[in-house]
Amino acid sequence: MKNYLYQHNEVFGYKYLPNLSIQHPGREGLYTIETNSQGFRYHKDFSINKDPDKKRILLFGDSFTAADSISNGYRYSDLVEQQFENLEVFNFAIPGIGTDQQYLIYQEECLRKKMDYDFIIIAVLIENIKRVNAQYRVYLNEDKKEEVYKKPYFSMRNNELILNNVPLSQEPVKLTNFNSKDKAYGGTPKGFRNYIPDWLKDLIFFFGLYQPIKDYNQNTKKEWKLLSKILSDWVHSSKKPIMIMPIPLHHYYEGNVKPIYLERFKEVASETNSIMINPLPYFRDRTKEEIKKIRLKNDTHPSKYGHKLLSEVIISQLKLLNL
Repeated sequence: MKNYLYQHNEVFGYKYLPNLSIQHPGREGLYTIETNSQGFRYHKDFSINKDPDKKRILLFGDSFTAADSISNGYRYSDLVEQQFENLEVFNFAIPGIGTDQQYLIYQEECLRKKMDYDFIIIAVLIENIKRVNAQYRVYLNEDKKEEVYKKPYFSMRNNELILNNVPLSQEPVKLTNFNSKDKAYGGTPKGFRNYIPDWLKDLIFFFGLYQPIKDYNQNTKKEWKLLSKILSDWVHSSKKPIMIMPIPLHHYYEGNVKPIYLERFKEVASETNSIMINPLPYFRDRTKEEIKKIRLKNDTHPSKYGHKLLSEVIISQLKLLNL
């Protein structure tokens, strides 16, 4: 993907350009993006060896965790780190990528380099079940026109993950005939988002009549099998504890939509002996006015208040672990 914020990576797609310190236009005005020399949003370089007097969390996610429209210092990873004197939270999140690409970042940047750490948090925006099942990703170029790029993706053979599309080209591809399910946009499905008026969407969400991500309906669905296999392999590759945090779309806390995805994540956490962090009760247990402030206006991404709530649920879990 060609963009003045990102650099190409032939394994996991892209990461930030190194040593950025810029004001970037966001949904609610300019926000600060600062990156280290390795191309991730953090105030210092990620060291391989850990200070023995400190605990270290490796955090992986997409734009909800990298924090589009939120300045460094106000993201939930920063807030968690600020709460503990002896803690550092290395945020490896990159906007627009799926859990499959996050797993590849872990392999390339952490596992291969033998980075020291104490915990891993995998923040899974629940829409990522679509991204990991896609072979292509759609982005807007500098002219605001859609371009399609190949993405790394896993297929399964004999219950083993097979990596495809690597090494990646940094050039867009021209596709004429392909299955639309192979192309990931992100967010609410486009048909629903574009053709239903806001007042009707609000009514549907309030009464819980719409399920935005149906791929979680059954644990036998191939979409969930792939995502759960990626998470399972990730957990088993780590010698340290892993926490999995499914991040809900706004439909689940602004309305009464049944969170069917929780059963799936509870299953994978139980099967892998990992810890599931559930932010949804923290979002739902708010006043109507507070709930409106959880995400940015006219956007699905968490606001500063949303990041504060995400930090609180993680801090609560870390205290249970006597960090």
